[in-house]
Amino acid sequence: MKENNRVLFVGNGIAMQMGIAEKWDTIIKDIAEDYDVKLFPDTNNYLPNNMQIVIATNDNVDKAMAEFCEKLKAISLTDEQKIFGKKILSLPFDKIITTNYTYELEKSVKNNKLFRCTNPKDFRYKRSDMTLFGYIPINKNKKVWHIHGHACACNSVIIGHYYYGKLLSKIQQYISSNMKTWIANQKYGREHKIVSWVDSFLTDDVYMFGFGMDLCELDIWWLVCCKKRHFPDSKIYFYVPKWELAENNSRRLLMNAYGIIIREVECENYSDFYNIILDELS
Repeated sequence: MKENNRVLFVGNGIAMQMGIAEKWDTIIKDIAEDYDVKLFPDTNNYLPNNMQIVIATNDNVDKAMAEFCEKLKAISLTDEQKIFGKKILSLPFDKIITTNYTYELEKSVKNNKLFRCTNPKDFRYKRSDMTLFGYIPINKNKKVWHIHGHACACNSVIIGHYYYGKLLSKIQQYISSNMKTWIANQKYGREHKIVSWVDSFLTDDVYMFGFGMDLCELDIWWLVCCKKRHFPDSKIYFYVPKWELAENNSRRLLMNAYGIIIREVECENYSDFYNIILDELS
């Protein structure tokens, strides 16, 4: 069999490593204070983050995200932070998927304050579908998909139970309309045309780091299941510090069931972790 194409998948961990992001529990706590909502950690922590944000905003998620995006758009990078971003961009991946709303990768090489999505070649899409199809070109060959929305377009941001459900519905519709073509391509050894990040996630080998695979990421977990069922020859490699996942961790058990290859890294801290995997993936 021919070697699969590859796609890089990164999350909030890379922004935290650069010092421009907080953990989601901190973000939710701060938003709850802004909305004068009392949180009950023993109760709330049983809920996934995309439901906790509903409680923290008293179901004013839209308004909270508009305010949150204004803060995110103002983020600028130091030269030292840009070095880390450039290291990620220098990895041998032409396609990068990120769940981040911010532009830490793009701002590592460009000084733009705003970034506009580009249409896939010979393909027109509705603005409401930008999270499926719109990407930001880094150079002639490298592109970045912001699959959970853009800080520059707060209406595109996927957060809160309602919006995850809408995104998953669009993903399912897109897959349903393309599955016959993908299966035929597999059968006859034809190259898959990559129009959306969904195409790449399902048909390419996915390399993940800086992404926690939190159980709230219902769109990603559903795609992982779909990938195993219909494209079992394409793999997912999940890089994680060895001390982060216990043997009975719910994420580990679910990843094992779905055939995700867990690459546990021996390291002392997250700085060591990123240095090791950047060296390996380069």
